[in-house]
Amino acid sequence: MLIIHPTIEEKLKNKHEIENPRHVVSSLFGNLNGVLLIDTREKNLVKNDGKDYIPTEWFVAKHGGQYYKVVFIRKGADIILKTAYVTKPKYIQMYKDHQVKGFDIAPLKAEMTKLLKGK
Repeated sequence: MLIIHPTIEEKLKNKHEIENPRHVVSSLFGNLNGVLLIDTREKNLVKNDGKDYIPTEWFVAKHGGQYYKVVFIRKGADIILKTAYVTKPKYIQMYKDHQVKGFDIAPLKAEMTKLLKGK
């Protein structure tokens, strides 16, 4: 299930000017057309119940004619949104540069769809 905490939703609305964050983010996951990249930089790791760390994952996708960067963590059957915003060209290029050639995106999209629907 997609979880967007109220503080994140407010940030997306006010700072990043995303009018309907849940709709836009769900659409971006639906438009995912590549692999998920993992950010293991210490500043972006999320503590998991005080034990270990969960790396953030991210991708770039298009919605309404604009490219967005979406950053989230997976915890069990949940996708917890960290941020989403209209991205800069350098992140679009970075995302394209790290794609795995010949990777079948269908299983990944199916897994993300399943998680978003909370199944």
